[in-house]
Amino acid sequence: MLLADPNDAQLRQQISAVYERYSHFMDADLQQRAVEYQGLMKHPDVASRNVTAMPKWEKRKSLLLRRMAEKEVGSVVCGFCHVSAV
Repeated sequence: MLLADPNDAQLRQQISAVYERYSHFMDADLQQRAVEYQGLMKHPDVASRNVTAMPKWEKRKSLLLRRMAEKEVGSVVCGFCHVSAV
């Protein structure tokens, strides 16, 4: 969002507050991302060259549901086992 309008002071302040809060968070992954994004905020030229929008998420059928649908008709899937009907 900040890359879309880097001169928006209110947006910059709000985002900085979030990054600051998470830069001291107990979860190491969140802390790492917050510190990385804080660094990118200090260098908007680098951020604009290296940060791109995520591609649109394509809703796909669950792999588990697809595998279950591929099982032969007349069989029963029970827990972690596959039992053929007699």
